[in-house]
Amino acid sequence: IEPLQQAEVPVNVLIVGAATLGYEAQTPIIDPSTVTVSGPSSMVTQVIEATTLVSVDGVRADIEGGFDLEPHNSEGELVPYVTVVPDSVAVIVPVVRLAGFQDLVVSAVLEGQVAPGYSVSSINVDPPMVMVFGRQDVIDRIPGYLETTPLNLEGARRTIEVELPLVIPEGVSTVGIEEPVVTVAVNIAPVEGSVTVSRTVELQGLTGITATVAPGVVDVILSGPLPVLEELDEDDVRVFVDLSALNPGSHSIEPLVVVVVSSGEDISVSVLPASVQVEITALVTPTPGR
Repeated sequence: IEPLQQAEVPVNVLIVGAATLGYEAQTPIIDPSTVTVSGPSSMVTQVIEATTLVSVDGVRADIEGGFDLEPHNSEGELVPYVTVVPDSVAVIVPVVRLAGFQDLVVSAVLEGQVAPGYSVSSINVDPPMVMVFGRQDVIDRIPGYLETTPLNLEGARRTIEVELPLVIPEGVSTVGIEEPVVTVAVNIAPVEGSVTVSRTVELQGLTGITATVAPGVVDVILSGPLPVLEELDEDDVRVFVDLSALNPGSHSIEPLVVVVVSSGEDISVSVLPASVQVEITALVTPTPGR
């Protein structure tokens, strides 16, 4: 049996890692700065501080949060059987940008118009931000972004991905990339639209029967890439009703729409009305001798 003991020890925040090049982590702000440890006397007497680790690896902004504490001895080893109260600490690690460094957004410069019926759906720049280094007076005159050399989109119908040089002011250089070049991907997609065409309902499977259909003409609504829709010919859209498996009488049938698209693009189809009424009559076989 060993007597219990309490002691007040300082909090020590160990900073691990390194901030992004051009940034520096400052002395952490700790609250509370001391905590109480309790436990067996022989263990408590070994504790010289309550320690927590805070990683600043790759950061560009202040770190703020709660971090768990552990009791450590003079060798940096964890002391067992000891309770820390409170068991966590609030830490703020200020991270500041060093003089002469600046993060700048990359802005892709585009020229020209894509082909009619197409539009730019998105623009991706990799990396989207670059760091520069140079004289502070020059950096202060930069408006917060760097532009690429122009990319001409005139008549484009598909996605373009190219490497473009950055326009770098004199007296400034990029940091962390070997060449002042970024990859720009401009996604170009056909504009979506819809068209309505009228088509006569064609009857199939009339062997041994006659039939009438009402209505005889239906509206077909086609939705998809506008350039594809505009290229459809009269014979590319047809409407059928298959009667081969039906008996004489009255039937409500959903017509089948066949759309021929050479480009392989997906086209959505709907029909108005959704069903047609078909009256089937068996052919009368003549009786011999009459």
